[in-house]
Amino acid sequence: MRAVLLILLWLSFTSFAPPAVQKLRYKIFKDKKEIGYISAIRTTQGETTTYDVETHMSIRVLINQKVEYTSKAIYQNGLLQNSIAKSFVNDKLHNTCITNWKGNHYTIKTDKNDHSLARSVAYSGAMLYFKEPPAGLIYSEMSGHDNTIRKAGIGHYILTNSKSKKQNKYWYKAGILDRAFLNHALIDIEIQRVS
Repeated sequence: MRAVLLILLWLSFTSFAPPAVQKLRYKIFKDKKEIGYISAIRTTQGETTTYDVETHMSIRVLINQKVEYTSKAIYQNGLLQNSIAKSFVNDKLHNTCITNWKGNHYTIKTDKNDHSLARSVAYSGAMLYFKEPPAGLIYSEMSGHDNTIRKAGIGHYILTNSKSKKQNKYWYKAGILDRAFLNHALIDIEIQRVS
């Protein structure tokens, strides 16, 4: 009887344990001038991990534009279950991509089309901030497509966009993204970790 009580007591503490939260923050630069920031949060509770990434920047391409990206990806037992990503330009919704696991494939709904992906996803773009990527395919929550990534050196990776063929470069310290050069759709930017 005492053993049963101890097990129940242990289960009550472990099942109500607070989630583990990791927060990262990056500054965004264009030509060494700060133009915005990225906030990345990973929350783990039990077998569920949620990644929330927000990007805010002001850029000038002919005119000043406020550009924002939000992405939320939920993993269960190490596999992507669903995600939603949105982009905004001057506070107006520009693009949305919704991904949902349906047992043996993902349904992917974007503003332009619907399609499916017949493989499970264990690593996606929202994870790039928190741990070094495996070489191979990385699912993009923002576009709903796979991109390729390869290791270019110790803690250094190059991601190639499957559509535009533009390349982004990532550098890691102790497994966490430290800095990156990104070929953004409108301009090239650099990000640098600040916390």
